[in-house]
Amino acid sequence: MAFMLVVRFFTPIPIRHLTRDPLVLAEKPFYFGFLSNVGVLLWCGTAAVCLFSSLLLFVVQGRRESSLFFAVFGSISLWLMLDDLLMIHEVLDEELHLVPDKVTYTVYGLAVVVSLLRFRKLLIRVQPWVLGLSLVFFGISMGFDVLVPQGWAILQDDAYLLEDGAKLLAIFVWAVYFCRVALEQLLGLVKVPISS
Repeated sequence: MAFMLVVRFFTPIPIRHLTRDPLVLAEKPFYFGFLSNVGVLLWCGTAAVCLFSSLLLFVVQGRRESSLFFAVFGSISLWLMLDDLLMIHEVLDEELHLVPDKVTYTVYGLAVVVSLLRFRKLLIRVQPWVLGLSLVFFGISMGFDVLVPQGWAILQDDAYLLEDGAKLLAIFVWAVYFCRVALEQLLGLVKVPISS
């Protein structure tokens, strides 16, 4: 509420621009951005599962390594959710001309690679090929976004299908992987075996 009061009295932004549904404001059909929203929800779910697991593992058993693992990947998922939701890297590149997409993707890639290397022992214990599949889909999506020239496809929708379809698959598989790892870790707290 305090944020809304600050916006109301100290900025030229109409409150309805922050409180109303974007589709209503833009007067667009209900399905606009539907799959993008699904991706944001998957990021959000993954972040919530990871961050809750981190807290639970730390409080219940003081498992610092497992707790840190989930905190790191939960934070990465949370940041990527915010980036997708608020279009942060697009604004920084296309509107403000501050940070090119290639730089953003390099930073994101390095953050993920450093995290993967740091927690490789935990990562390889639970179906690492699933996480690998997610990373392959992310690579395909980013490759189309950064390397493939605009207008390469016969139909513009083909480009979106490949780039955004690969991204949605990547996010889904990422969510499945981290939910699976969290399930294994949390069931381990109560000594319930998990089938592979």
